[in-house]
Amino acid sequence: MTMHSLLLLPFSANEGWPSLAERRPNYWYVFLLLVAPLSVLAAVMVYFGGSTHPEMFPHTARGRDWVAVAYAFLIMEFLSVGFMGLVIKNMADAYGFRIDYPGAYLLASIFPVPMWLSSLGLLASSLAATGIIGLAGLALSCGLVYHGLEGLSRSREGTSATVMTMVILALGFGLWLSMLTVAFG
Repeated sequence: MTMHSLLLLPFSANEGWPSLAERRPNYWYVFLLLVAPLSVLAAVMVYFGGSTHPEMFPHTARGRDWVAVAYAFLIMEFLSVGFMGLVIKNMADAYGFRIDYPGAYLLASIFPVPMWLSSLGLLASSLAATGIIGLAGLALSCGLVYHGLEGLSRSREGTSATVMTMVILALGFGLWLSMLTVAFG
């Protein structure tokens, strides 16, 4: 798999996804090399944002123990990947997509990558810049879910993939908002 095909994952079901489906990477391998470091990055950025730019957040977030908040955020991220893997597998079964548990957990591990990377927006001291970066991450995550469902299942059922994407992203967005509420609410 080339860097070019990795960059096309959010935009095409034919680039990169078939290669990932054939490789069948081990869940723990993906967790240790992708999920854990990027989850730690997001938790560190929550700590950084809360402790260096408290004026960006609601007054209720000021004066918090940001180390404890970052740990809670990290644990919630780890749990949400596992939960989303189960959701993806059940949704795929309900809609007749051929995605097994390793494929579902792979997609659950890949689709939050733009959101984890968007946490770097907390380096900016501007709430608007952080929000725009977060929305860009959300848009890329949408593409990853939609094209990942089609690419991993080798199905081109656009309507079903769209409905599944909306449900998966609604749940993922709900989890993300709950994590942000814990962190900054």
